[in-house]
Amino acid sequence: NLDHIENYFKEQGLNEMVQHVRSQRATSNRKSFVSRIKLFINDDEYSTTEISNYIKDAIEQGKVTSVYALQVLFSTVANSGEWAGLEPIPDDFYKELKQYCTLFKGIAKSHKLQIEFMNKIQEFCYDNINFLKVLPQSYFHVIQWQCN
Repeated sequence: NLDHIENYFKEQGLNEMVQHVRSQRATSNRKSFVSRIKLFINDDEYSTTEISNYIKDAIEQGKVTSVYALQVLFSTVANSGEWAGLEPIPDDFYKELKQYCTLFKGIAKSHKLQIEFMNKIQEFCYDNINFLKVLPQSYFHVIQWQCN
């Protein structure tokens, strides 16, 4: 397993290799996380409870950070609908976001995480120009849902 390999390289004084193994593990964890979240969002068979448990486990195990989980969840939801590429973005987008409100709340528990989440929404909207017009409404809806 990777821990054994990492320990071996440490014992041999090959710290660069240890860093490489850690980097490979982090990349693999992120790719796996994104893949699973896409599967959860695109397949209606999964409940928000199952998604929440998976995300909490991934964060607790150190596979991803809370901010990364929020970013992936938001961008996956935003890219999953038929609204991608449409102008203006239909109200279905907000309905879809609202479905996952409990997940956003469950992850963004602190004020710092909520601010970082808002920043990730902003980055997403700037990167996906057709979402730029919905940025203020996205903020409003997410803040409203966070407070409820």
